[in-house]
Amino acid sequence: MPARARAVDDCAPDLLLPRLVHLDDLPELRRHLDGLARIRRRPGPDASARSTAALVALLLEIHAQAARAAGDLPALMDRRVHDVVEWLARHPTRRLDLHAAAASAELSADQFSRLFRRETGQSFRAYQVTVRIDRARELLAESGMTVSQVAKALGYADHRLFVRQFKARTGTAPGIWKRSA
Repeated sequence: MPARARAVDDCAPDLLLPRLVHLDDLPELRRHLDGLARIRRRPGPDASARSTAALVALLLEIHAQAARAAGDLPALMDRRVHDVVEWLARHPTRRLDLHAAAASAELSADQFSRLFRRETGQSFRAYQVTVRIDRARELLAESGMTVSQVAKALGYADHRLFVRQFKARTGTAPGIWKRSA
């Protein structure tokens, strides 16, 4: 066996991932990968350090998810809320009614609303808006879409509502955000 292979086998076994890992928070992993890709597309004097930091964050997330799947770490969020949060992350353009979200969690709307706020720190509606505005920031920074096109792509029928919500969450108008990105 080569010396390098023995060195890996001799290191602390609790630091090694199992050969097969169940990753349950794919949107979080995608966020890390997208961040790494952004750094690679826009190199700068600190790109190497930022790439290393982003890669370490990705690896830590993979280890954390593997540990949670193995039961070594407690779940970070109630599974019923997590499932809805994951759906919202995958579908930022679609509206999800509180009653439908509650039904998917097999809770009443009031119970789900309380649980959602306790787990996320935001109301269900505020969280939906946050997800949409986060996606809007990505689209404004990385696509050639106009503010109106982004608003429409995210399901806003009223462009002014989008601008108000964007400014309330970011402190900046979307047009200014786009120019500074």
